[in-house]
This record gives sequence, structure tokens and C-alpha cells, in this order.
Amino acid sequence: MREQDRSKIIGNIDKKYIDEAAFAFEDSDAVPGRKWADPKRNPARPGWIRTAVIVASAVLLIAAGLTATVIAADVKEYNEAVAFFADNGLSAEGLSRSEVKAVYRDITEKTFTCDKTAEVLQKAVPGWEIRQDGTEFGSDTSLPEIWSQTDPGFRKGVDYRLVEQYVRNEEYGTDDLKSTVLECRMDGELLWETEFDDLCATDYSCTKDGIAVWGHSGQRSTVTSSFAWIALVGGDGTVKWQRRLDHGFELEDVAAVLNNEDGTWTVISRGQVRYLCLANFDSDGNELFFNKTEVGVYGIRNAKRLGNGYIVQLGSYDPPEAALLYRLDRDGRVMETYSYDSEDSAFHITDMAEFGGRVYLSGYSVPGKADEHSREIAGILSKLVPGAVTSETSISPEVLTPMVQDNYTAVLLICDPEEGTPETFYSVKGSLGGKLSVNGTDKLEWDVESIVSTVYSPLTSAWSIAGVCEVFRYEFDESRNLTGQEKTGETVTFAR
Repeated sequence: MREQDRSKIIGNIDKKYIDEAAFAFEDSDAVPGRKWADPKRNPARPGWIRTAVIVASAVLLIAAGLTATVIAADVKEYNEAVAFFADNGLSAEGLSRSEVKAVYRDITEKTFTCDKTAEVLQKAVPGWEIRQDGTEFGSDTSLPEIWSQTDPGFRKGVDYRLVEQYVRNEEYGTDDLKSTVLECRMDGELLWETEFDDLCATDYSCTKDGIAVWGHSGQRSTVTSSFAWIALVGGDGTVKWQRRLDHGFELEDVAAVLNNEDGTWTVISRGQVRYLCLANFDSDGNELFFNKTEVGVYGIRNAKRLGNGYIVQLGSYDPPEAALLYRLDRDGRVMETYSYDSEDSAFHITDMAEFGGRVYLSGYSVPGKADEHSREIAGILSKLVPGAVTSETSISPEVLTPMVQDNYTAVLLICDPEEGTPETFYSVKGSLGGKLSVNGTDKLEWDVESIVSTVYSPLTSAWSIAGVCEVFRYEFDESRNLTGQEKTGETVTFAR
């Protein structure tokens, strides 16, 4: 979240959330006529004290600074109170030492007589844990079986794929890029294909006005400079227009092409590694204006429209940052920056969406503060590799998979679009947050990748743990309510 007073960031929570919080600590019979929804019908349950996984998620989002100077008197109770606040995402800012202990006793003993308790609850962000049913644990999955699932094939209905074509260079003994082909298929059957000669297409997006395709020239491993390009392809595979970007950079990478739905298109790119760029094009592909902002050595991981502007996710590996967002106006000027992190856990954003006037962030949390010396699975590896690593080092999936599941929690964070303030969130234990999309019934769909099997390969250079996830899909309405869930039958792989 924004670098400012955390109490201001998490303040102004709707009173209904205070009521929910207070009720969560009471016996259900204490308030006539008020009961939680039947968990058999509603998979989401309130996530305060009794839900440990929400504790981890809440801490990563509102990370209250609870470190205090330990004094001799009442050390044990005070330390317990501090741990309780941190574990439950409660802020102790503005409270004296005695008030922290009083609120702690008030909540845990369910007396609710301390005036400060309501203030503390008002500053907390309410969250819900989704209890997932139907996950099948694949304990005997082998490495070849895992990688055999990396190609899921074409989906039912209309589906697209980018396929690179290579030619053999006998002089240098290399395979050189010849072209990239955009394929369109219906239930797996090829409808049409469009070829981009001598160009690498890195991604595409489907819109009601056409398919935006983008990429760069040449093979990045063999060149020191290349240009970026964009194209708009019609529904029949015809290229409506294609443009080379020329913004004075030796290297430029397109991160997203966004349809403004008014006949114009916005291109978000990274220039010369250090610049966040925004260019606007008309319906014929003519560039209307360009703006750049120096942000440092950050990659652009995602970009979406947000009202009359845009929200862009930046990331860095040195030091690691996975939850840094920039809000831009229509002309590409930086309006706000947000980050979501804490002292003892890291939040990784995997997708973003605007829905119902709110910003939805899909991602996952892992324990441990990210820095240049750690990885997402650092805690697991410290337990697996106490000594030298050899090719004989192994661990059974029955032991490894629960360790990996305990390391990850999928989080759907719902934020105010102007301030970036978390308003509420959902979480799923043992999972990774996946794609966000709006379906044909105007509901937001959240894909959750539930970890079901893993393998350990300590000598592989690119990763140490790989596995398979089953995809669950959760549906939300514009009031942020969970309205449906399904097990899709799809599987995806991961490697860390």
C-alpha cells in the first residue's frame, strides 16, 4: 500500500464490517436472529480469530508495526497480546502498553467492555477463507508426468495460440526465428492462421474490436537492440494494421495493448529497461501521443484499464518486489503508487481486474520477507537441504506436498480504486491465485490453482520444486459476494 501512515490507509472501514468483526467473537446465540451462513451452502467462512489462514493473509496486507520495547513487568502477557494483534491483522497504533493488553483480554475473554476494542476492530480489514472441497492428492506424480501437463491443448470453443517457426542456419549451426504464427481454432480445429515474418510475437489479447498482438524483432539472445511492434488482427485473421514503435530506445518491450473502447488503443511498454511508457493510437494505428516516466530497473508484469486511467504492476528481482502498483492517468502520468507487503510475509500479484468499481488483485502469500537472498520456497529448502546436495537427494511427494501446501495461500484482495486501500479479501489455503476474468453473466471469475502433487529436483538450475495444481473457479458479483464455485477439471504446472 502507499507509503504513508498505515492507520490512515486502513481506516474508514464500513460499519457493517465492524459489526461482522464483533459478531465473530461472540457466541451465535448471543444475538437473536443473527447466524453465519450455512458453510455447506456457502464455502466462504468469516476469517477472524478462528481462521489461521486469514491471519497470514491479513498480516501481509496490513502489517501493523507492533514491535515494542520490552520491559520487565508483565512481559509474558504483553508479548502474548502483541503476537495476538499481529496474528489477527489488528493495529496497535495509538494504544498504550496497558491498552494493548486490555484489548487483548477483552477480545479473547469475550467480555467486550474496553472502549478501545471497537477502535481496533474498525481498523482491521475483514477477510474470508474459502474451504475447498474435492481436491485430489496425487502422491505418486513423477517429473515426466508433471511436465506432460504443461501443454493443455486447445480449449473448447474459440481458442488462440502463438507458434514460433524456425529455420536452420547451417553456417552457425543454430535455429533462427523465421516467423511467429497466430493460430485460431474452434474446438481444436484450425480456422485460420496469421504469420508475422521475421518477428517474435510475445503475447496477445482478445477484445470486441479485434485481437491485439505484440512483440519484438530478432532473437534477444543474439542481438543488443531490437524494436517493439504491435498489430491488430480481425476476427477472420486479416491484419487491420501493424506498427513498429519508435520512441528513441535501443530496446523496448511491450507489456500490454489495452482497448479503450472509444476507438483508441493504449500501449504500455518498458523503454531502455528504466522507463515506464504509455502510447496512444487511433483506430487506424496512428500514434496520437507518447509519455515516459523513469521508474528504475523494473519489469512490467501486468497492466489494466482503471476508470479513465490505468493500473500497472511493476516487479524487480534486485531487490525482489512482486506487489508494486502504479496508477496512471489517461496521458500516462503517475498519480499514485501502492505496495502490499509486511515484515514477515510477501504478497505476489498474479493478475488484476477492475470490476464493480473496485480493483481486484489475484495473488498468493508466502511466509518470510522477500529480499535478495531468499526465494519463495526458502523455508522449505532449509528443511530439505541441511547438508550437501547430491543427485541422490530425494524426498517423497507424501512428505513434500504438504510442506509446499503450507507455504502458499491464494489471496483475492479487493481494494478501493483511488486509495489502493484493502477493503476485504478472500483466501484459499495451499493454493496459488490465478487468472481473473468477467464471464458472460457479468460475474467476476477467480481461478485458484490448488497444489496437489510435487517433486523435488535440487540439481536443476532453473527450479528446485515443481508440481501440478488443480484449477478451481470462484464467481463473485458486483457487491463482492462469493456466488459460486466449481472444480474445472483443468490442471496447470508450477516450478519454483
